Amino acid sequence: MKTQRHAAILRVVRRHRVRSQEELRGLLAEEGIVVTQATLSRDLHQLQLVKVADPGGSSHYALPPERAVLQPNLHQVLPTPARVARWRRQPARPAHAGRKCQHPGERH
Repeated sequence: MKTQRHAAILRVVRRHRVRSQEELRGLLAEEGIVVTQATLSRDLHQLQLVKVADPGGSSHYALPPERAVLQPNLHQVLPTPARVARWRRQPARPAHAGRKCQHPGERH
């Protein structure tokens, strides 16, 4: 089931500019896949999907340009006007334990 759900998520994200998890849930439901927000959030993380900026200033989910280049613990890339912030999990902690925002140039 998980493999099928992941394949459907990737298919939907490639076909549509999905701006939110709620929109993605609706598109998946149209394909007959009902998923909770928590499961969808986990799936997005496992698939290493990122939010990328649109020319108009909004954002949508997409595959990383080169998945192999990304660090395995990279959670999301969130565009901001002056910089790009990366959300990273602290090593040796559960996934839900506090995440911090690492700004370019900041050492961790």
